[in-house]
This record gives sequence, structure tokens and C-alpha cells, in this order.
Amino acid sequence: MTVTIITPEGQRQVQSSAFTVGEVLQVAGIRLRAGDNVEPPTNTSITNKLIINYLPSRALTINADGKVVETQSSARTVGEALAEAGIPLLGLDYSLPSEDEALPSDGQVKVVRVSESIVLAQKPIPFESELVASADVPLDQTQILSPGENGLSVQRVRVRYENGVEVSRVTEEETLVRPPRTRTLAYGTKVEILTTVVDGVTIEYWRAVQMYATSYSPCRLGTSTCGSTTASGKQLDKGVVALRTDLYRSLR
Repeated sequence: MTVTIITPEGQRQVQSSAFTVGEVLQVAGIRLRAGDNVEPPTNTSITNKLIINYLPSRALTINADGKVVETQSSARTVGEALAEAGIPLLGLDYSLPSEDEALPSDGQVKVVRVSESIVLAQKPIPFESELVASADVPLDQTQILSPGENGLSVQRVRVRYENGVEVSRVTEEETLVRPPRTRTLAYGTKVEILTTVVDGVTIEYWRAVQMYATSYSPCRLGTSTCGSTTASGKQLDKGVVALRTDLYRSLR
């Protein structure tokens, strides 16, 4: 009888008086191995013009769940081979190569187990500060009008694990639980006349500023030129201080 054999290398017709599909393949020089796929099955009786589909199995090494499984498979896709080996992909699991791809040429397949969890995380929201002028607060002093308070939000975070190792965190939603309250500071503008005694003399003042003072030299260092006035022309005397005008402008 005339029989057509279809293999991955193509198809051919053979004349055979064999009784079963398995015998025809053996006569055709095709040696069957465990895991080979034959349609119709090898014990099927031969009829004229019968078409036999033969797909040889391939050696696969499957790395899954911390174990290595050696197997033979004639599956058309990685997913089918994994199902045959009793290692199905569940939920978010995936394989390398992908489950819908053909079996890899190197026979290496890796299964990645994927799980996800939802975490609710609290996130503080820092408060801001503002300054306001107050005529009730003495000059150069500050007063807290409102202490301020940090706000609070709750984040819904999706955590993804692959083979038990965390690979990503994605914030899906953030809910404001408590808004922050601004801290308000009042800086004083109230001028008060104060008194103090300096060298036995009572003086009045409205602002005291700490300064680092240096002495004037009546003669310029390294020259014979001497003088008794400041750069601004003032006479050197008690109570006269030097000042960097550029720094003074920046402080103002």
C-alpha cells in the first residue's frame, strides 16, 4: 500500500506491505524513541493512502521550583512540554522561552514562579512653614503662632516576587488620611527702647547686634603713611567700627 510519512524534514511516500504504522516507520528507517509523537498511533492498521505524522522528541532540561528535570518531549510549544512534564504554569508564572514558543534549540527551559502581594504603607507628609510680621512681637524675636503638624497618607503598594525574590514595588493608589498643617512663625517688628550701662553710663538702645570687632591701625602696614581717619573719612575714635559695606548690604 502507498503510505505518506510527514516529518519535520518534509514528507515522502513509501510502498509497504507492513501491517501497522509502527512497522512502516521501522521499515522507513525511523527509529522510535520514548516521547516521540506519532499520528495515528503506532498500533494502527495500515490502509491505502494513509498519512502518518511523525514528530521526534527532543531532550529538554527544565529548571523549575529549585529542581532540574531531564525529559524527552515532542511537544510543539514550551507550554505543552511543561504540561507533559507535570510542571504547568499557573497564574502569573512564565517560562523562558515563552510558553507559546517552539522548543529551544539548546533544550534549556526555565520556569519563573510569580506571586504578588498588596502592602498598605503609611507615608508622612512634611508640613510647610510661613513667616508673618507681627507688631506685637519685639524686634529680632520670633514667636510660634501655630506649631504645624505633619500630614499622613496611606499607599496601596503591589509587590511582585519572582522565584521568591522581590523584583518590583508599584504604588497603585495613595489616600490622604490627614492633611498637613502649616507652621506659622511671627517675626517681631515692635520697637522697644531699652537701657543698659556701659562704662558707668546709662545708654538707650532699640537693637543689640553681636559683632566681631577688629582694631584700626593709624599707620598702614608696610608703609610710612599714617592717618587717623577711616576709609569713609570719619575720625578714629572710641565707638567707631569698621564694616564691610558689601557684606552689610547682603545682610540687609
